[in-house]
Amino acid sequence: MLNLCYRFISILLLSVLLLPAQALEPVAQIPEANDAPDTLIAVAAEQNIPSSEIHTQISQAPYFLFFSHEGTFLNSQAIPEAAKGSLAQVANFLVKQQVTVMLSGHFDEDDLNALTAHDIIPIERQGAAADIVTALLQCEPTPSIPEAEAPNQSAAPAAQQ
Repeated sequence: MLNLCYRFISILLLSVLLLPAQALEPVAQIPEANDAPDTLIAVAAEQNIPSSEIHTQISQAPYFLFFSHEGTFLNSQAIPEAAKGSLAQVANFLVKQQVTVMLSGHFDEDDLNALTAHDIIPIERQGAAADIVTALLQCEPTPSIPEAEAPNQSAAPAAQQ
């Protein structure tokens, strides 16, 4: 079974290849830290601390929290007043910060278009920012189904005998 990292890469490649043909959707996982050392993660947040709850709208969030590709909290910044409510301004602000991954509680189609136009990967999650970033960066393999729980494929041939 593919692990989540391979799924992320597959989704990312498909979204780039099929971008004009299908609607955009947030991805499920941050690239593995070793594969993306220049990854800068921004989180739309309610407060300016790592334990803050993730905000539901990037253009209305009071703060952005910034994390390294290893999950280390770097800093927080209040969203500039001129950018609040403007997706284009928020996207430009994120580009200036060199953000590559954006976490928010929700992305609508306009959010997705604004972020992906600037090669920023959108990921929807809810919860405490630092905990969510840590969980996404772990990128553990998807557990396989134990043989005892797998469908019994030997039962059909046995019944035919």
